[in-house]
Amino acid sequence: MWQSVLLWLWFVNVWSLPQKECDRRAITTGSIISVTSVHELEDSVGRAGPGTTILLSDGIYPLTRPLYFNNDGVVIRSKSGNRSKVILTGKGMTGAGPTHIIQLSASDVVIADLTIGWVRNHGIQVHGETGAMRPVLHNIHIIDCGQQLIKVSAGSSPLSERRYSDGGLLACSRMEYTENAPSGYTNGIDILAGKDWVIRDNEFVRIKGPPGQLGGAAILCWKNCINTIVERNLILECDKGIAFGNPAGPGTKYSRNNETRYDHQGGIVRNNVIARMSDGDTGIEFNRARDFGCYHNTVYINSSSVNWAIEYRFPQSNGKISNNLTNLRIFQRDDGQARLGGNVTNAEDGWFVNVAAGNLQLTGSATAAVDKAYYLPEVTDDFNGNPRPNGRVCDIGAIESN
Repeated sequence: MWQSVLLWLWFVNVWSLPQKECDRRAITTGSIISVTSVHELEDSVGRAGPGTTILLSDGIYPLTRPLYFNNDGVVIRSKSGNRSKVILTGKGMTGAGPTHIIQLSASDVVIADLTIGWVRNHGIQVHGETGAMRPVLHNIHIIDCGQQLIKVSAGSSPLSERRYSDGGLLACSRMEYTENAPSGYTNGIDILAGKDWVIRDNEFVRIKGPPGQLGGAAILCWKNCINTIVERNLILECDKGIAFGNPAGPGTKYSRNNETRYDHQGGIVRNNVIARMSDGDTGIEFNRARDFGCYHNTVYINSSSVNWAIEYRFPQSNGKISNNLTNLRIFQRDDGQARLGGNVTNAEDGWFVNVAAGNLQLTGSATAAVDKAYYLPEVTDDFNGNPRPNGRVCDIGAIESN
């Protein structure tokens, strides 16, 4: 198994994100515990006090149990900073062994520069129900988990006792399946009831169910999440791209503040690139989502199941959908409300450098999108982190033309 793991880590077949925002090393703070073996790693997590840094030497660490973080301010990262050289693994998506790789029940924990996966349930679970606040997940690679690759959970305790995970960051990371999840019960990241999360500069690849089962959204924020920012992500060959809210609705169980009307409030989806050549669901959806913004995304999907790229659904939804570039229509469903402007919905394959590889950089054929956007104060850069506009007027879609 370990040989195949190492070979896979050498094989990355997608257009990689620029490193402008992703070349910063994780911090080292407090006392330092250096780790070279599984035994040392599992022991160090249990005795790491608040503010401790755990530094892992290069190698493969086949865990015998999940790593539980119960003290605030702990940092765990590779010593080298090279995530492909430090691998924390279980025994496969359907095998025995640990159910999770990492579980957080503490605040201000930093997880960086690691590869995580091959486990039955979640690669990382952030326990919002215990008040695990402000986690930082940076430059990590999560692969082949039996359920959600990252799960941000919430509890159903009495409202006066309920806690959530707020202020989290997932950045400069890669979430993927080698082929597909073992069932449709999967997401790249699934956030319940969180507030002020930022999901930026990541790659989500093949977040999909097995043949005959649709997987969940690569990025799902629901149960009355508030003010989520989703920007500059590449979402490639995933069954569904980004979802603010779940079509099933919030209910009261796990919902923030027992909210039943809205499944997401506030937040922005901007400068994301979504590409899929196989069949699947929509690229971006808003379900019972209040005051959302959807700006300058590029969505190109082939699908016989749906003929729309972006949807807004149910009367509770209201927001703005502007300057997006898609090959399929933007769809109002079930009395959803939104203000639309500046969108182009008839993009063709030839407008982009290489759709199949996820490179949706504009070509000279994309004249309908170049210098055609109207100004949005909410969008000051593009997918590559370059300032807008590159010229007199912004381009429609996620990427400014050269």
